[in-house]
Amino acid sequence: MRMSEPPSDADLLATAARDVAAFGELYDRYVDRVTGFAARRCASAEDVADAVAQTFVRLLGAAPSYDPERGEPGAGWTRLSRARTRLRNRLIDPEG
Repeated sequence: MRMSEPPSDADLLATAARDVAAFGELYDRYVDRVTGFAARRCASAEDVADAVAQTFVRLLGAAPSYDPERGEPGAGWTRLSRARTRLRNRLIDPEG
């Protein structure tokens, strides 16, 4: 018996806005990468959690407009996380 291949990121993203399971699978695939990226750039665990949550909220909102011609969606996830982290870091008071 041949096991079927898991759905691609593009396939999951195409249905993520209306399919909780598809969004959950994308989240599971990328949460560690996005969290690690944010953790190296944020000042606190709360900022990391906020940056990760905002990244996935934005991705879910952008899912219906995903264009597979622009490449695999995973590359965009860290770009969004980078933008959220940069914004978050601008709000941090360097004096504590």
